[in-house]
Amino acid sequence: MVKKCPFCGTFCERSEGCNHMTCTCGEAFCYVCGGKWNQDNHYECDVDVSVRVYMFDVSDVNIGYISMKTLDECLEYRRLKSATNLWALQKKLVTILGDNPAEVRRTVSLYSTVS
Repeated sequence: MVKKCPFCGTFCERSEGCNHMTCTCGEAFCYVCGGKWNQDNHYECDVDVSVRVYMFDVSDVNIGYISMKTLDECLEYRRLKSATNLWALQKKLVTILGDNPAEVRRTVSLYSTVS
């Protein structure tokens, strides 16, 4: 899981273990709530922090709260969906433009750079 350091904003990744995070800036904080680290109560945090992850559109979520694996899955889904959309557009353009492959390629290329 990835979160920003609440003190300097650098991304920190937690792969396993307790909620104690130490940033490269030297500050220690709770992974769950982002508060300053409390040595006395490091196995529990009573702050409920949850985020709904929309797998189909990663731009709708705060990426500071999702794992790198989930982020990669979202980006891969978006890439594949984009390719499918371009293929469908190309089929429609062939129908509309008829036998003009240069114009179809130009339009698809233009669409892929702006989408």
